[in-house]
Formats: sequence, C-alpha cells, structure tokens
Amino acid sequence: MIEDDKLPSEIPAFSDFISALKETITQSGKSVCFIASADLAHVGKRFGDQIELSPTLLRVIEMRDREMLDYVEKLDAEGFYSAIQKDGDDRKICGLSPIYTTLKTMDASNGKLLKYGQAPDYNTDSVVSFASMSFI
Repeated sequence: MIEDDKLPSEIPAFSDFISALKETITQSGKSVCFIASADLAHVGKRFGDQIELSPTLLRVIEMRDREMLDYVEKLDAEGFYSAIQKDGDDRKICGLSPIYTTLKTMDASNGKLLKYGQAPDYNTDSVVSFASMSFI
C-alpha cells in the first residue's frame, strides 16, 4: 500500500515520470506500442498463504481478478489501483506497477479482455493468474 493512502499519481516522482514519458512520446512524433507483461494474483503456500487450493478458491480469485480487470478495460487506473488496495492486496498482484503505469501513459479509448487464465499448482497449493488484453 502506498504511504498515507495516496494514489500513485499523487506522488510527485511518479507524476513527473508519467509527464516526462508522455512528453517524450509526443515529441518523438511516432506511434508507440505499449506492452506490459505482468502476472496478476499470487495466492497459496508458495507465496506465504496458509490455504488449501480448491475449485471454490480458484473461482473467488477469478471473480476478484475479473472485477479488477473491468477497471483496466475502462482505462481507469485509479479504479484498478483501488480494487487491489481495498483488500490490502491479499492476492499479491505483481502487475500493479506496470499495468497502472501503462494505463496512466497510453492514449487509448477502450480496452478488451482477450483471455483470462490461472496456473494452479496443487503440489504447493498455489496459483498464479494472468490475462491478455488489447487497447485501441
């Protein structure tokens, strides 16, 4: 969680970085393709949780991931961030930084979830989730 419950965009170093990146892109006069490669949830014993992996848990993780990804589809960086922070990031979303930064930087009009998946490992009672999205 960010100190004092601030949004990342309220932190001067971050907002300065985003402004500089946008200015550089604009000054280049070129089309830019953004690629943010990051996993979503990391849940289970391998990640410090004392849980047993089950179909019910996987469904709950998927439901919460999809709720979070709805904000990404809407290009709502603050909604995305808040969706993760409202539960103390208990799913350990490692893609928070690259996804949030991409949302704040790219000039897109809408997003679309292409595929959602999970990689459960029943040997370690752990799962990692992921998704692919496109933006235009």
